[in-house]
Amino acid sequence: MRQLQVVGAEVLQWVEVPEPAIEEDTDVGVRPVAVTLCDLDRPMATGAFPLPLPIPFGHEFVTEIVDVGREVRR
Repeated sequence: MRQLQVVGAEVLQWVEVPEPAIEEDTDVGVRPVAVTLCDLDRPMATGAFPLPLPIPFGHEFVTEIVDVGREVRR
């Protein structure tokens, strides 16, 4: 699958990464349905908010549950 990463100041790049999988009995697998911007996204992308790079970009979204671990009840 592809993941959008911040790889440098004002440099975003699509990178192939392994498909997520249930590893723990308490894990939940989700698929993004809608995505929006966070107040930190622009500073992260421009290099104004220093973080170790590369870093996955985007964390504000609505998801659909597609898989659950054996201990997930609700």
